[in-house]
Amino acid sequence: MFKLSYQIEKGINMIRKIIYISLMVPMIVSAQFRAGLDVSRQMTVSGFGMDETNSAEKLALTLGYEKMLLLGFVGAGAEYTLDLDEEGINMAYIYGVGKFPIAPFMRGIIRAGYSIPMTSDEEIEYEPGLAYGVGARFKLPLIPVGLEALYTIHSLETKSSGDDFTDALYDAFDLKINTLNITATLKF
Repeated sequence: MFKLSYQIEKGINMIRKIIYISLMVPMIVSAQFRAGLDVSRQMTVSGFGMDETNSAEKLALTLGYEKMLLLGFVGAGAEYTLDLDEEGINMAYIYGVGKFPIAPFMRGIIRAGYSIPMTSDEEIEYEPGLAYGVGARFKLPLIPVGLEALYTIHSLETKSSGDDFTDALYDAFDLKINTLNITATLKF
C-alpha cells in the first residue's frame, strides 16, 4: 500500500512538471525583434486656440523587442526611435501590448506605454509622457518574419525652466508626436 501511494505521488509530480514545462516553453519562445521606419512623423503643438502641425522632413529608424505572454495575446516591449532629422526628437518607448485576431494571418494591435525623449531642443527640454497606438500585423504561419503598420501618439510635456512665466506658457501648450510606423518583425 505504501509503495503504491509513493508511485502515485511520483507520477503526479511528473505530470506537474510536464504541465509546467508545456506552459513555460511557449512563454519563453514567443519574443520578437522589431526593426522599422517611421514613414510619417508629425509634431503638433496646440493651445490658446492655436493648432500648429509640422511634418518631419526625414524618416526615423525604430529598433525594438517585444515579449508576448498569455498565449501571444498580451505582452510588453521596448523601442528606441532614432530621428534622422537633426531637429527631431529621439525617443525610447516602453509599452504594454495586446494582440487579437482580426482576419486569417492578421492581428490587431493595441499598445499603451510611456515615451521617454532622449534628446531635446536647444531651447526646450521635454519630460516623459504617455503614448498609445493601434495597428495591424500580417504574418504567415511557420514563417518567422511578419509586417506591422502602427499609428502611435506620443504626448510629451516640457521640463521646468526655472522661470515661472516661461513654465506657465509651456504648460498652456500640448505637444503630441504622431507617427505612422512600418515595421518588419522577426519572431523567435
